[in-house]
Amino acid sequence: MKEWFDSLPVEAAVACLWAIGIIRTSIVFLLGYLAAAGGARLSRIREAMDTPIYQRATAFVNRWGVLAVPLCFLTVGIQTAVNAGAGLVRMRWSTYTIAMIPGC
Repeated sequence: MKEWFDSLPVEAAVACLWAIGIIRTSIVFLLGYLAAAGGARLSRIREAMDTPIYQRATAFVNRWGVLAVPLCFLTVGIQTAVNAGAGLVRMRWSTYTIAMIPGC
Protein backbone atom coordinates (compact mmCIF):
# COMPACT_ATOMS: atom_id res chain seq x y z
CA MET A 1 0.00 0.00 0.00
CA LYS A 2 2.81 2.40 0.87
CA GLU A 3 4.46 1.83 -2.51
CA TRP A 4 1.19 2.57 -4.29
CA PHE A 5 0.66 5.76 -2.27
CA ASP A 6 4.27 6.87 -2.83
CA SER A 7 3.84 6.39 -6.58
CA LEU A 8 0.94 8.87 -6.72
CA PRO A 9 1.52 12.45 -7.83
CA VAL A 10 1.42 14.91 -4.90
CA GLU A 11 -1.92 16.34 -6.02
CA ALA A 12 -3.52 12.89 -6.16
CA ALA A 13 -2.11 11.95 -2.74
CA VAL A 14 -3.47 15.15 -1.18
CA ALA A 15 -6.87 14.59 -2.83
CA CYS A 16 -6.92 11.00 -1.54
CA LEU A 17 -6.12 12.07 2.03
CA TRP A 18 -8.68 14.90 1.84
CA ALA A 19 -11.39 12.47 0.67
CA ILE A 20 -10.52 10.06 3.49
CA GLY A 21 -10.81 12.96 5.96
CA ILE A 22 -14.22 13.95 4.62
CA ILE A 23 -15.54 10.39 4.75
CA ARG A 24 -14.19 9.79 8.27
CA THR A 25 -15.52 13.02 9.76
CA SER A 26 -18.89 12.57 8.05
CA ILE A 27 -19.27 9.11 9.58
CA VAL A 28 -18.30 10.40 13.03
CA PHE A 29 -20.80 13.27 12.72
CA LEU A 30 -23.57 10.89 11.65
CA LEU A 31 -22.81 8.54 14.53
CA GLY A 32 -23.07 11.46 16.96
CA TYR A 33 -26.31 12.59 15.31
CA LEU A 34 -27.80 9.11 15.53
CA ALA A 35 -26.61 8.74 19.12
CA ALA A 36 -28.41 11.96 20.03
CA ALA A 37 -31.53 10.82 18.19
CA GLY A 38 -31.96 7.38 19.72
CA GLY A 39 -28.84 6.40 21.56
CA ALA A 40 -29.88 7.96 24.85
CA ARG A 41 -31.82 4.77 25.47
CA LEU A 42 -28.63 2.70 25.27
CA SER A 43 -26.59 2.85 28.44
CA ARG A 44 -23.24 2.23 26.70
CA ILE A 45 -23.65 5.17 24.34
CA ARG A 46 -24.97 7.38 27.13
CA GLU A 47 -21.94 6.51 29.28
CA ALA A 48 -19.52 7.24 26.42
CA MET A 49 -21.15 10.61 25.80
CA ASP A 50 -20.92 11.48 29.50
CA THR A 51 -17.11 11.31 29.49
CA PRO A 52 -15.19 14.55 30.05
CA ILE A 53 -13.73 14.67 26.52
CA TYR A 54 -17.17 14.58 24.91
CA GLN A 55 -18.52 17.11 27.38
CA ARG A 56 -15.59 19.45 26.58
CA ALA A 57 -16.12 18.93 22.86
CA THR A 58 -19.86 19.64 23.10
CA ALA A 59 -19.15 22.79 25.13
CA PHE A 60 -16.58 23.81 22.48
CA VAL A 61 -19.16 23.34 19.70
CA ASN A 62 -21.80 25.23 21.65
CA ARG A 63 -19.40 28.09 22.41
CA TRP A 64 -17.78 28.47 19.00
CA GLY A 65 -20.64 27.18 16.89
CA VAL A 66 -19.79 26.43 13.32
CA LEU A 67 -16.20 27.67 13.79
CA ALA A 68 -15.52 24.76 16.16
CA VAL A 69 -15.52 22.25 13.32
CA PRO A 70 -12.66 23.63 11.19
CA LEU A 71 -10.77 24.78 14.30
CA CYS A 72 -10.79 21.28 15.79
CA PHE A 73 -8.52 20.09 12.96
CA LEU A 74 -5.80 22.36 14.38
CA THR A 75 -5.89 20.56 17.73
CA VAL A 76 -4.61 17.17 18.74
CA GLY A 77 -6.96 14.71 20.36
CA ILE A 78 -10.41 16.26 20.14
CA GLN A 79 -11.20 16.13 16.42
CA THR A 80 -13.36 13.03 16.76
CA ALA A 81 -15.05 14.35 19.89
CA VAL A 82 -15.85 17.73 18.27
CA ASN A 83 -17.22 16.09 15.14
CA ALA A 84 -19.34 13.71 17.20
CA GLY A 85 -20.31 16.65 19.42
CA ALA A 86 -21.54 18.56 16.37
CA GLY A 87 -23.81 15.61 15.68
CA LEU A 88 -24.86 15.39 19.32
CA VAL A 89 -25.98 19.03 19.36
CA ARG A 90 -27.81 18.29 16.08
CA MET A 91 -25.94 20.82 13.91
CA ARG A 92 -27.57 21.02 10.47
CA TRP A 93 -25.86 18.77 7.90
CA SER A 94 -25.43 21.59 5.37
CA THR A 95 -23.81 23.87 7.96
CA TYR A 96 -21.56 21.08 9.18
CA THR A 97 -20.46 20.18 5.65
CA ILE A 98 -19.55 23.77 4.82
CA ALA A 99 -17.49 23.98 8.02
CA MET A 100 -15.93 20.52 7.62
CA ILE A 101 -14.56 20.93 4.08
CA PRO A 102 -11.86 23.54 4.88
CA GLY A 103 -10.98 21.66 8.08
CA CYS A 104 -10.31 18.44 6.22
